[in-house]
Amino acid sequence: MERPTGPFFLNVLVSVPPFACPLCKGPLGQDLAAYSCDPCGRSYPILCGIPDFRILPDRYISLEDDRRKGTVLFEQAAHRSFAEMLDYYYSITPEVPPELSRKFRAHALQEVEIGASILAEKDAVFPRGPFLDLGCSTGGMVVAAARKFPAVMGADVAFRWLVVGVARLREAGVSAPLVCANAEHLPFADDSFSTLTAIDLLEHLTDPVPAMGECRRVAASGGACYFSTNNRYSLLPEPHAGVWGVGWLPRALQASYVELVAGRNYRNIVLLSARELARAARAAGFEGCRPAPAPLHAPGRFERALSAYDLLLSQPGLSTLLRWIGPRLELLCRK
Repeated sequence: MERPTGPFFLNVLVSVPPFACPLCKGPLGQDLAAYSCDPCGRSYPILCGIPDFRILPDRYISLEDDRRKGTVLFEQAAHRSFAEMLDYYYSITPEVPPELSRKFRAHALQEVEIGASILAEKDAVFPRGPFLDLGCSTGGMVVAAARKFPAVMGADVAFRWLVVGVARLREAGVSAPLVCANAEHLPFADDSFSTLTAIDLLEHLTDPVPAMGECRRVAASGGACYFSTNNRYSLLPEPHAGVWGVGWLPRALQASYVELVAGRNYRNIVLLSARELARAARAAGFEGCRPAPAPLHAPGRFERALSAYDLLLSQPGLSTLLRWIGPRLELLCRK
């Protein structure tokens, strides 16, 4: 594996919160190859310039296979653009159907603009200070936040996607650390970040409560934790499968339904309703935060139509209805 090099990690450690053991939350030792926790007897390698603090593997791939795939991608990132890296990623990931890979690729290319829109909308409620984007994927929100916040970091469980994100950060001229970690076991001390965002993260977790609890733990006093997720009871097709009505079925029947209708494997997705999201926030220790229908962001040809939708959110009656059946939900919590 490669030793950590380049501006994507080592040059910025002085400006972001220090790492802590994801298990005991104690301080870590460090050399060029790894971080280590003596009390836990664990070592956390630095691979392709990215520290890997995972306790559990990604639900889609083993730790070993993810690291191997990431190493292959890292070799390609040296001479490919970000868009070319997306093409290459899906060329070596045949399990993603072509129609979905095109959709996911288009969304990935828009993530900086989407992130900038979210930050502009929440400008007055996001404290300026250390910023963490959890479930950062290829770092679109990291790039957007680097224009506004003094210290920015991205974390994701998918090592392979973080490696693709190196190309994005390089193109954008952004130096910010990307960290591989479980949302349920964050490698940071208490009270580390003023603002945390988690866009499209919660639906990929078996249980959102531990991750939301970790967000609360690492948020500073008065800090903001912003969650945005697809609505289980949306009247639109399920975005990961392109099939209508998935969320309305009992969870035990959803995978079979998608397989029957679309012939696709539907796994590791747990969409939340507004009620389920509120319940998870309370269980994680947050108080006084209420899910709301989230504005929609899709730069390009749908932008005007989505702006019209966003106007509906200001209408009290429609806003209440969209909280239950609209496409997306958001939740802003304070510590």
